[in-house]
Parts: sequence; structure tokens; C-alpha cells
Amino acid sequence: MKQELALKIGGKKRLLKFGTNQTAIYCDKYDLSLVGYTESLANDKVKPSHLRDLIWSALVAGAQYKGQEIDFDELKVGDWIDELSQTDLDSVFKALSPSEGESEPGNH
Repeated sequence: MKQELALKIGGKKRLLKFGTNQTAIYCDKYDLSLVGYTESLANDKVKPSHLRDLIWSALVAGAQYKGQEIDFDELKVGDWIDELSQTDLDSVFKALSPSEGESEPGNH
């Protein structure tokens, strides 16, 4: 899965980059394997911190990709999420969902 979304969050336009690097950042944070990653995001196991940190890891991956300073942490990202419009939040969740023709992690 690779998805990118440019979004105004935290007072400026930032890149959310979902993919291998984002997944590695998230897995390293929680000491998860790829199977553990998938399981942590299962509908009945998702915690608010998982969703926040999923977005945080995408923002970190996006900043690293663009060579930008990481000027935020998980708590700031949580505050930024609270300030997002429903339309922007929907865009984030759409980016998280595999597009048609793409397979989910581990289903290649």
C-alpha cells in the first residue's frame, strides 16, 4: 500500500505518506511485526492512540521524504486531528484504505 495526501494540518501544508517507511515507523514505535501491524488496526482492536500514531507516522514519513524538519510529536498530531474538518478527516481515512487494484499488506 502506498498512498500520499497533502493536507493543511498543524498550520501548514504537510505530506502524509502511507507506505513502507510509514509502516516501519509505526511498527518500530509499537515493536510490531507486519502481522501485528495488521492486527493492531483490526476494527475491534483499534485504539485512539493507534489512529493518532498512524497519522503521526505518515506525517513523519512525509517530512523525511521531503527532507523537512520533524517539528511535531504524537501529542501535537492528536491536537491537529481534533482541529481537522470532517472532509479532511475523510480524506485521511480514504488514503488509509487500499485503492481498487491494490492489495492489503501481506496479500501479494
